[in-house]
Amino acid sequence: MTGQRKFNLVRIISDLPVGGVERRLVGLLPKLKDAFNVSVVCIREKGALAHELEEQGIPVHLIHFKGRLHPASLRKLSKFLRENQTHIVHTHMYRPGISGTISAWLAGVPVVISNVHNVAQWDTKRQAFMDRLVNPIRDSVIAVSGEVKKDFIENTGLNEDKCTVIYNGVDTSKFRPDYPGKNRIIEEFKIAEGEKTVVNIARLVAQKDHLTFFKAAAEVIKKYPGKVRFLIVGGGRAHEEALKAARETGIEGNVIFTGRRNDIPEILSASDISVLSSLKEGFSNVILESMASGKPVVATDVGGNMEAIEEGETGFLVKAGDFNTMSDRILQLFQDENLKKSMGIKARKRAEDFFSIEKMIEKTTNLYFNLLKKKGVSS
Repeated sequence: MTGQRKFNLVRIISDLPVGGVERRLVGLLPKLKDAFNVSVVCIREKGALAHELEEQGIPVHLIHFKGRLHPASLRKLSKFLRENQTHIVHTHMYRPGISGTISAWLAGVPVVISNVHNVAQWDTKRQAFMDRLVNPIRDSVIAVSGEVKKDFIENTGLNEDKCTVIYNGVDTSKFRPDYPGKNRIIEEFKIAEGEKTVVNIARLVAQKDHLTFFKAAAEVIKKYPGKVRFLIVGGGRAHEEALKAARETGIEGNVIFTGRRNDIPEILSASDISVLSSLKEGFSNVILESMASGKPVVATDVGGNMEAIEEGETGFLVKAGDFNTMSDRILQLFQDENLKKSMGIKARKRAEDFFSIEKMIEKTTNLYFNLLKKKGVSS
């Protein structure tokens, strides 16, 4: 970009807690700085990860919205976008997708893009109708998987030509089999020598269906009493319910609730298998991080999981709620060390070949520049 001015890119999101979408932004946005002046606007609160972006030179602004269509809030955000001479607005998830799109239109921003991260992202039909209303303002919608694209088009009537799939990308230099810190995790959680470790990394919310995972864990413990540890990594509003479910399924002595963590590469490095029991997913960052870390994944066959995992090669897919098959697959990997190693190697290669953050950046920046050119915006 030497000799050329940089385009001003504003990403709009509700907040920046320690979640999958938000962690992905922390890894992605600093890598866009060579081509764009990047900033972030949060419309609810900044959140725990804001300082990580700010430390890497990405300004994070809070423009609090009192309501999705609150007139004064829309004016305030549109004023910010106008004064920032914004060339591209890129929103994430439903509420910022509505508020950010309308504000960008009011500000006359040339390129407006919304990112859709999940299937069935609407709580009501009215919310889907709101997306349908603002679709004409959008220049493009990015879906994180083919399943998400299909769902969004079916529910909002978006022209298929305006929707593109860009898979989430994982930093394969950070998430890797030999990432240092494994011994620290083993010591912190007092994992005994020879003890097998299964990790579940997910927010403690109903969508992640921890009960099915706990039931599967109970079946595994019957075969490996005292020889397996389950790490539950994440926080959320269903924390107390998860603790209760662990007690009721009889796995309390084998499970560790770590809470929210910022050392996911180290935790994965110390684990044998990664398991995800979600009822719905857009395109799981955790699956990609696990694959890049060389871990076989057992996950439910929902949303983009089926596009990430190569069944029987890099992991296993099971029906949502099917704890019996989930436990069988975990046991199969425990009992066949060669299979576990082979799947881990293939998982790493698949992450490198198809889901690297470099590929995500390339596809995203190509979309940006193509849309800017289409709108006649030049540097």
